[in-house]
Amino acid sequence: MKGAIQNCDIFNVAKSKNRLNRLIAVHVGWKTIICQHYKAVLQFNNFTNHYKTRNKMIELLYAVTAGILGIFAGAQIAEGVLFVPYWKSMKPADFYEEHKVFGPIVYKFFAPLTIAATLIPIGTAIYALMVDAPGKMAVLLTGFFTLLFFATYYLYFKKANQSFADASLSEDELPLELVKWGKWHWTRIYLELAALVCVLIALITN
Repeated sequence: MKGAIQNCDIFNVAKSKNRLNRLIAVHVGWKTIICQHYKAVLQFNNFTNHYKTRNKMIELLYAVTAGILGIFAGAQIAEGVLFVPYWKSMKPADFYEEHKVFGPIVYKFFAPLTIAATLIPIGTAIYALMVDAPGKMAVLLTGFFTLLFFATYYLYFKKANQSFADASLSEDELPLELVKWGKWHWTRIYLELAALVCVLIALITN
């Protein structure tokens, strides 16, 4: 009888230990699940914060690109509307004399603006391509049109502007060259506006 009681006690202790082990296992299992869930939440929050930071960076670059292209295109339009018709109305001698005075001033104004309006859009397009940014294709088109309007300087304007500075064109040649200069100028403006429209599309849809 005594042995039976002892066996029963041993059985109850073993049963209690098994129950305790199960409770510990359940507790450890839930703790592991909670920890994994917490880590997943932290990783998701870090990813979300990184994504938000990246998007803000992209939006800032798009806005800066749109701003510099807008300023540059506006200045070019003002030159085409105000100055080019005035230059065409001048006598060659007066034009060369005035160009000698104001040509360097105009160059100092447009040179840094042209550099900024070229490098910033191209840099933005490269960054958008590297990070696979929203609106990437529109920004790549912005970079393409930027390269095109920058290329016009070497295709035409560099030589033409130098001929004005050197006063190397005759009285018959100068009016024709100014007409040609005006056409090239508006072609450049259309390319600048195309670049501006593309980056605005990317900015609005981002």
